[in-house]
Amino acid sequence: MARIVFDSELFAYKKLKEMEQVEDDMSGALYKGAGIVADAVRASIESLPVDDQPWKHETGEDGRQQKRSTITSAQKSGLLDGLGIAAHKKTDDSVHTRIGFHDYNSHYTMEHPNGEPNALVARSIESGTSFRKKTPFVRPAVRKVKAVAIEAMEKEFIEAQKRRIKNA
Repeated sequence: MARIVFDSELFAYKKLKEMEQVEDDMSGALYKGAGIVADAVRASIESLPVDDQPWKHETGEDGRQQKRSTITSAQKSGLLDGLGIAAHKKTDDSVHTRIGFHDYNSHYTMEHPNGEPNALVARSIESGTSFRKKTPFVRPAVRKVKAVAIEAMEKEFIEAQKRRIKNA
């Protein structure tokens, strides 16, 4: 989780109504940073290997079951379509959001007749399962752009506050 702390001199407003405007500026800055992170995760999803061939349970030289390291094109397109930014939540003096996966893909199975949940697929790729190799794609993407996203959020928020001060 990223946390940005601002100097108290930056806040030009003391009234409740004006603090709500500051929270709106925080939301705008948060959306900017979340967009950067979501774009990095999207690029990471696009780099995942795809194999639409039926999967056979094969054993390796050591007798263990081979783990799958690819996803189907339906799973990949489901992840790309299901990636989103949640609505911002305001609590006390903070603004929060989440980036995640929603909805279902078009890979229908007996266990999932409506399609597989995208969050389940993402979690299985990210952490691995008994039949899938661990292929982290979210954590490395977030780690790679975290500093850029924090800097963009801070810049966006400071510019919004300076505009408010100028127009006051």
